Amino acid sequence: MTETASGAGPTPFELVKTRFQGGLWEGRLTARAQVAGAPALRLIQDGTDHPAPRVTAVAGAPNAWDVRFAIPVSALGEGVSVFLVTDAETGAVLARVPLLAGEDLADDLRAEVALLRAELDQLRGAFQTAMRARLPND
Repeated sequence: MTETASGAGPTPFELVKTRFQGGLWEGRLTARAQVAGAPALRLIQDGTDHPAPRVTAVAGAPNAWDVRFAIPVSALGEGVSVFLVTDAETGAVLARVPLLAGEDLADDLRAEVALLRAELDQLRGAFQTAMRARLPND
């Protein structure tokens, strides 16, 4: 079960992404137990509320709903942004949608990965040298 943001306890809902294309995020919300209806949802990005996701009942599935929201163009910019879909009543985080944008960020990420690879190669070499030193000579 998902814990609430306030730590007040678990929520009976689970939200799983089904598709993210053309700036439209889609998911399936399900209730683990019988509930009266879908919860009211909030879409929050870096502390800012955006229009709530659209929640639509799934035909033939009494405890399932389709959830959709468009990433607001006004919210896009350089850097890392995380959109949270939360239960409006409990504050439980049901989904996290991280976005990375910007040319500078791409360069930074590539540089960080290159640095990590170089450090890994260095550690691998040191480990191999240490292991050779421990092996008995024939």
